[in-house]
Amino acid sequence: MQGCDLQINIEQKADICIIKCIGNIDSDAYSGLKEVFDKLMREKKYKIVVDLSDVNFISSTGWGIFIGSLQKIRSGGGDLRLAAMTEEVENIYNMVNFGELLLSYDTIEEAIDSFK
Repeated sequence: MQGCDLQINIEQKADICIIKCIGNIDSDAYSGLKEVFDKLMREKKYKIVVDLSDVNFISSTGWGIFIGSLQKIRSGGGDLRLAAMTEEVENIYNMVNFGELLLSYDTIEEAIDSFK
């Protein structure tokens, strides 16, 4: 799936969906990424890892997609995990204390294993 300058790929590993984002997650990418989350919720896929290794920027709108999806995901018995953040993205994540809401892991494998 392609948003303005955000490419989104979805991979399934057992009962965990991995969303690979490539590009910037900003207001231009909002509708594409939100549709991915909405689709996963409709399909009752509530264990989600977002691979951010190829994302250099997430706007407040982009962070809002993650935060806004949490309630539905958690009410379905799952969770949302972020993985492999770039330094730029991790700096913002730490600055605004998103770690209190969203768990982050250094690697995709660690994020996947955290569901076990």
